[in-house]
Amino acid sequence: MDLHAIWKGWPFREVEGLLKWYYLVQWGFWVQQILVVNVEEKRKDYAQMFTHHIFTIALIFLSYGYYHMRVGIVILTTMDAVDIILPVRCCRCALTPPKH
Repeated sequence: MDLHAIWKGWPFREVEGLLKWYYLVQWGFWVQQILVVNVEEKRKDYAQMFTHHIFTIALIFLSYGYYHMRVGIVILTTMDAVDIILPVRCCRCALTPPKH
């Protein structure tokens, strides 16, 4: 939980296999999301979602290339945690009957 430790010893060119796997899986997921956005029926927020996916892929790619993977992993895991919480909250709201 020490954010200063993220930068200790930077630039670190070697990354553990599990962290590299996680990073590459995340990159693959976001590339797949570009395909999904273009295959699905276009929504009102198509341009925003497409731009978001492009920037996310670029940030992952650049952080990998410039040895900022520790920071990238902190950001990606934070985003993953929120992605778990939001759908659960939305489903709970959708399943709650309206009050009259």
